[in-house]
Amino acid sequence: MPLMQEEKFLSNNSNSINTSKSLIWVYDINSQTLVENAPFISKSNCAKTLNINRHTVASYLDKDKILNHKWIFNTIPIDLENLSKWLIKPTVWEALVGDLLGDGHISKPSNTGSSFVPVFKYKNADTDKLQILTDNKNKAGIYLWLHKESDNMYIGSAINLSKRLKDYYSISYISSESRGKSYIYSAILKHGYENFSLIILEHIDITNLSKTESRELVLEREQYYIDNLAPKYNIQLTANRPLGHNHPEDSRIKRSIAYKGENNVW
Repeated sequence: MPLMQEEKFLSNNSNSINTSKSLIWVYDINSQTLVENAPFISKSNCAKTLNINRHTVASYLDKDKILNHKWIFNTIPIDLENLSKWLIKPTVWEALVGDLLGDGHISKPSNTGSSFVPVFKYKNADTDKLQILTDNKNKAGIYLWLHKESDNMYIGSAINLSKRLKDYYSISYISSESRGKSYIYSAILKHGYENFSLIILEHIDITNLSKTESRELVLEREQYYIDNLAPKYNIQLTANRPLGHNHPEDSRIKRSIAYKGENNVW
């Protein structure tokens, strides 16, 4: 299928393009078009225009991953036929909170060449507690608490999911008034763990990232799910807090300690 936008750009700029460097083609999967001002001549130029971190551009470039449910980054143009395969159908999101998970995974259509984000669902957060903490030990990622009767959700993130989730299983922790208002803590105390499912939306590889880079990447992924699922238990719908303790219920003291790296709660 012809790449009309790309061909026009290359034709109009053939004399000014440095062919020794790869252009960065960024597409909006929702509109199925190049983003404004793309392609970009460098990661820095791309990051500045899209108001994201330069490392984020590098971590998504040519990786078959979508940023913020809309952008895909490539060093070569993508034709419309292949771009259309990235559209995520509403039924995929329904699978996150329904009984469609089956073996615990959802995937992009098989003809796209690579699997979508792995999703793990624990139907009973009470009886599955040990499995939850074991499966997610020392793994960064995004989690979702689902109240089974109402389908109300809470989305959070952590550098160490197991450590973060242990906090939820501490009655003294979630009932402490010093942590401020928390819809999810109150809901767990009211309904009990057995009335919640826990879904691990995504495990994120932060092996080669600094703490700052890890924080930025995981918060971006958390925001991706918040934007698409609009969880009712989240007091704020912006993932902009320290990881693992990223909402108003977390104390100022712990946030300060986390940032300083002392006694790190992650």
